[in-house]
Amino acid sequence: MRYSLDQIEAFVLAARHSSISKAARVLGKAQSTVSLAVANLEIDLGVQLFDRSGKFPVLTEEGKSLLPEAESVLFHSRAFEEHSLNLMREVEDSVNLCVDETLPADLLVNALAVLADEFPHVRINAVPPDAEGVTEKIRKGEADVGLTVVNYHYPEDIGFFRLGRLRLVNVVGKNHRLADVRLIRFSHLNSARQIEYAPNVRRMPTNQHLESSDSWSFCSYAAIIEAVRQGLGWAVLPEHLAEPYYESGDLVRLQLEAYRRTPWRINVDVIWSTRRKPGTVAWRFREYLGSKGNHSAHIE
Repeated sequence: MRYSLDQIEAFVLAARHSSISKAARVLGKAQSTVSLAVANLEIDLGVQLFDRSGKFPVLTEEGKSLLPEAESVLFHSRAFEEHSLNLMREVEDSVNLCVDETLPADLLVNALAVLADEFPHVRINAVPPDAEGVTEKIRKGEADVGLTVVNYHYPEDIGFFRLGRLRLVNVVGKNHRLADVRLIRFSHLNSARQIEYAPNVRRMPTNQHLESSDSWSFCSYAAIIEAVRQGLGWAVLPEHLAEPYYESGDLVRLQLEAYRRTPWRINVDVIWSTRRKPGTVAWRFREYLGSKGNHSAHIE
């Protein structure tokens, strides 16, 4: 029995997207090439993987049975390739890092302190995520490593590992009409303006009940906090950014009636492109972030 990794990749992507054409776009190949790869894999395996009688290909029972193993083969092949690339990696002159502003600064600074000792002559550049978000900066090659939140379905060319979870809170300014409401209902939030962090507007896994039909967005948490302090609306903030304003009384934490005992936490990930050879410094940065020695008081 002979089959190739290209055939397995075509099968996996076609299954994930329920479309040969979408799989072809992800791979950057002609649809006919991907279709032929899947067909040849079926011949090599001696089973039909897809039922093509409808508008879109549907996995057969045999296809469903083989898909997890195909995904495993693909995962290990990529890990093998990345490992081999790491053996050849060179020290870069500079490294571009893209960090979601939602994350606590100590998470990044602790890792950079290690890089400063090990690679004192390497330039570190901080690339802002802006409205595109961290993932797109990585995919475009504008950043080598990213620290991001709330991505649950990464593109095929993004590798990641999870660092932990970060706690979020809902807040208003002390003079806002919701500041004196003991338990906040969804209707309260829906009727008030929401001030949002632009890079996460389409990525934050908020329940629709926690959103307002009237919203403003900014690319800076400093601007969001100032707008909320001025009473212009309510916002979702990382708890570590909101805490200093509790003591001064400038911000008031909202207690949601439906979530009295449930803290709101979001995932924190380290991400990179699997299609580019990692340099020594970028690899060391990822390695340290994933080690037990790295920690932040705000990441659980």
